[in-house]
Amino acid sequence: MIVLSLSGDMFNQSRVYLSKVGLRVTCKQGYALWLADEPENVWMVNPDNKTYLLMPFEKYAKDEQAEYGPNRCVFRDPPEVEQLAGSDMKLRLRRYTNYLPGTDMKAPDFAKLKRTRREAEVVYIDEQPIPTAVKRHWCALIGLTGDELQTNTSSSSSSSDTATSSRRVPKGLPVGLGRRVIKKWWGEKKFSGTSDKWLQIIELKAFAKQPLDNKFYAKPVGYKAAKDKTSLYLSGDGVIKHEDIEDFFQRKL
Repeated sequence: MIVLSLSGDMFNQSRVYLSKVGLRVTCKQGYALWLADEPENVWMVNPDNKTYLLMPFEKYAKDEQAEYGPNRCVFRDPPEVEQLAGSDMKLRLRRYTNYLPGTDMKAPDFAKLKRTRREAEVVYIDEQPIPTAVKRHWCALIGLTGDELQTNTSSSSSSSDTATSSRRVPKGLPVGLGRRVIKKWWGEKKFSGTSDKWLQIIELKAFAKQPLDNKFYAKPVGYKAAKDKTSLYLSGDGVIKHEDIEDFFQRKL
């Protein structure tokens, strides 16, 4: 079991557990549990009011990426790769500096900028034995949907055959992601336009290997099903009421 302590725009302060069983993201609002043998859904759990919400994985990932959007961009040129100094975890930084045409990149000076500025940086821990299905869902959750970001193409040849063949090999486990986010926003004429900023989506703070502990992947027992996401976090019993809203705002409404 691999345990990541993360910060960043996506999860803020959180702890992520990855193993052959699945993945769990724990933060101050509770935790989300995805199980490898039930890949379609995510259990969102709030221990404070003992409620849970079963949500399709795709919707859960979309909600988590709402602030910056999924990474649909496909990178054309090979990234710059470097070993991070002082690291004993085989951390490697891959820096990407351009997008293929036809993506969401709409800056007016796109042609001028696309080869000169960094567009994304991904940090991997190499050689981590996380099953492919678990790693794929982790990548989809944090927004690494491009195959180029998840695998390398390597060449191999046998002594009996001089022909060289290409094969896809894992790059490692992504534990850090920063990228440029471009959004169009609307308002009054003078308050509308396009924002272009760099976001550190996830940042690795600590890393550990621990023996598999199935308690981290146990479904909630004795919890009530919440009616919706609002009820999950604001209600006392899974169904939000007027008094729950008053408690949240700490005043009569």
